[in-house]
Amino acid sequence: TFAALGHGISDNETGKVLDIKDGMIYRTRILSIVPGKNGEPGELLGTIDYREDNIGSIRRNTDKGIYGENAYSLYKEYSPELMKAAGSYEASKGTAYVRFYNNGSFHDYEIDITDLKYGDSKNITFKVTSGELLKLTNGIVQGMSGSPIIQNGKIIGAVTHVFVDDSTCGYGIFIDRMLDKDEKETNKEKDYNTMEREKFGSRLGFILISAGCAIGIGNVWRFPYVAGNNGGGIFVLLYMLFLLMFGIPVLS
Repeated sequence: TFAALGHGISDNETGKVLDIKDGMIYRTRILSIVPGKNGEPGELLGTIDYREDNIGSIRRNTDKGIYGENAYSLYKEYSPELMKAAGSYEASKGTAYVRFYNNGSFHDYEIDITDLKYGDSKNITFKVTSGELLKLTNGIVQGMSGSPIIQNGKIIGAVTHVFVDDSTCGYGIFIDRMLDKDEKETNKEKDYNTMEREKFGSRLGFILISAGCAIGIGNVWRFPYVAGNNGGGIFVLLYMLFLLMFGIPVLS
């Protein structure tokens, strides 16, 4: 399974997170990198290869990222190393690293964490200090969302945003916020799927409810009113008596 991006896939016009429950992941090829400028974020330019088989599936899109399953072939191809996920309380200001895939391999680029906040988003504020990454991208560019932030040999978060007025600075989300979101959504789905439906206590109750829906509330008051105005007072009394006799036990 995987957790990626650190933020949701949103509608361009409304800004709302799209309700995505099914999607596919395909290979991409980065053709060039447009470095960021102050006031103008950079970006990765590339293509998506839909001709090849998909390499994973998306099962959930949330404000904390997307979640799904990778194809087993990816693990065989890249042989990723296992890394512990750190709790937010383990993160600290100072040196950390952003892992970025470039020229066919993964590289760790040094950053300086300048601020930590423990709200829902933008938990990690950092500045790129790696001369190599600054030369390559001039900091953080669009398309780097989800790049792991590593400190003391553990993953503490993921890149989510770039400063528009300073491309060398960016924001990240704590990894435990992403993992907690997935767990909560999974538990919600389990609770919904195992929820027991309410049932009628007896067949008589079902028959009376069905009859009430068929007859309609209009007949409960309109018919006695018309009958009473046309000399059917005794019938109205009997009608109301039986209505109460059968109605009160069902309501209770």
